[in-house]
Amino acid sequence: MLKIKSKSLQEIHSNNHYYGCTFYTNNNVWYNIKNTHFDNCSFREKIHFTTVENCTFTNCSFLQGFILDLSQKNLEHIPQYVYELPIIELNLRGNYISDIPQEIAKIKTLRAIDLSANYLRSLPQSVTNIANLRELNLQHNSISEIPTTIGNLKHLKHLDLYRNSLSNLPEEMNSLSQLQTLILSYNKLNDVKIRDLTQLYLLDLSNNALNESAVHLYNLPNLRELSIEDNHLATLPHSLLHCNLDTLSLAQNEISRLPENIGNLENLQSLNLQHNSLSELPPSFSQLQQLELLVLNNNHFKQIPQVVYSLPQLTFLNLSNNQIQHLSAKIQNLRTLEVLHLQNNHLQKIPDEIGKLSSLVALDIRQNNIQTLPPQIENLHNLQWIYLSGNPQQRKVAEEKLQNCEIYYFGEE
Repeated sequence: MLKIKSKSLQEIHSNNHYYGCTFYTNNNVWYNIKNTHFDNCSFREKIHFTTVENCTFTNCSFLQGFILDLSQKNLEHIPQYVYELPIIELNLRGNYISDIPQEIAKIKTLRAIDLSANYLRSLPQSVTNIANLRELNLQHNSISEIPTTIGNLKHLKHLDLYRNSLSNLPEEMNSLSQLQTLILSYNKLNDVKIRDLTQLYLLDLSNNALNESAVHLYNLPNLRELSIEDNHLATLPHSLLHCNLDTLSLAQNEISRLPENIGNLENLQSLNLQHNSLSELPPSFSQLQQLELLVLNNNHFKQIPQVVYSLPQLTFLNLSNNQIQHLSAKIQNLRTLEVLHLQNNHLQKIPDEIGKLSSLVALDIRQNNIQTLPPQIENLHNLQWIYLSGNPQQRKVAEEKLQNCEIYYFGEE
């Protein structure tokens, strides 16, 4: 073993004994090191290891952190040497680990651990004893139970439980006062009570078994992004209307009506209601004056709801795969609209007022029965893409009037 003393180095190699060395390593390099000892060394950059087998670190400093990636190593157990290292991030993704021993809590420096795609059936209590943990990734396991000791993780900011087998959540999760991101999608939840998480910013409840009476969200003042996609909602959960959201996705539910007080969500900027059973929107919808993105495709609308014309910030509107038969002259009110999807409806005509949409960049009117395009369409000077497939004899007209626009017409006329 070669002994290297008091050097400033940019590389690390196996089978050495480094003493009093200072390392300025490349952040983008992952080191596979074995049989190496580090005494009184200083690592000035964030250091990434994929193996540190039979290595020791004595009185070493890591100014930017020590990261160990043991992902996809076919591990059934965490190697014993891991517990002796000053790791801040530990990646164990894609192994065969079914349990986490208590020794994991010995790593006082540990801030983030990735246990995704393993064989865990419950969240090990040992993990809840990692006092300074900030990020915990448990997605793609078979976890059906979370211990009440989850409340011990007072510093946890990000918790990802995507694709597990949870049917309920312990009350103690509501004591995770620093939590900012909570991913619970693709589980078996049939009831959720989430409250008092005052730092929570993003909550994903999509692909569960929730109906509107099973979602209870209270005192979440910083919640901005919420997804309850692909559940069993027939309308919006009442508690949701008291949240200060800017992004809400309720796609792929069974929603046939929206509550009259939907206008309470006055800061909403993005709303996804695709693949539901809506045929109208309530009058208070016009109070969503900050709304920029509205997705209503695959519903039962026969016309663009009148309240949509009262949305002054709208830039994206998708009403594809509905039953819309005509467009109102009020379409001209949508002066900020940049993208308009009307694919696969029953339109026969585009109104002259379409020419007033001066901000329009993309227009999709495929699979309708449009007989003619109005002359005013040539006023759409910002239009870059128009999709015309499935409309008889409109390609030539579009080419004449929209010479600076990409025209997509698939198939022969």
